[in-house]
Amino acid sequence: MKNFKPIDILYRFKIIALLFIIAICLSSCGAKSIPQDAVFLYEDQLEFMDGYYAIEPYQNFGQSNYLSLEEFFNMKIPIFVEYLEFEFQDEETLRVSYEFENETFDKIIKGKHKKGAFYLEKKHRFIGIPLIFWTQKKYGKRVMMGKDDNLVIDIYDENNFGIIEFIRLSQEDYEIHFYNRLYENVQLPPKDKKNSLDN
Repeated sequence: MKNFKPIDILYRFKIIALLFIIAICLSSCGAKSIPQDAVFLYEDQLEFMDGYYAIEPYQNFGQSNYLSLEEFFNMKIPIFVEYLEFEFQDEETLRVSYEFENETFDKIIKGKHKKGAFYLEKKHRFIGIPLIFWTQKKYGKRVMMGKDDNLVIDIYDENNFGIIEFIRLSQEDYEIHFYNRLYENVQLPPKDKKNSLDN
């Protein structure tokens, strides 16, 4: 049986500890967890968000005081239109539409279902040596289902910088917006009567 010198055991322990630390640091570069106001949606559950939503938010927090769905999806919507229809076609495609003067206008939004949300944009970058010198950036725009069946949208931008344990700097810009879900026969007429709204 081969004998290990104490120095060999210590060296192996340091290597294993370093690999473990690197794994933890790299895992922190993953997607940001969803806010407590949102519901985690698993695979094939994005369709739970299908429906109608008011264009104007009823509540906002963060850097931006106001963000309509028109602005978020970069759409040009007539002033008389007050809601949008969401329809998830698959895990990477959202169809957003509205009706105006008996015509339907829509836009296809490409994204990705990840960590319980639908991401329109997501960037995660980690550069450096964990616990020695590093910079980290997280940016994302995502659509989520609210706990009260509303729509939740947030935008985050995080920047972290560190040198060993002596210098740790971080900056985070975060905003979250809430939009009411509208229901047929409550806020909206039945589907086959929508085109008669202006009559």
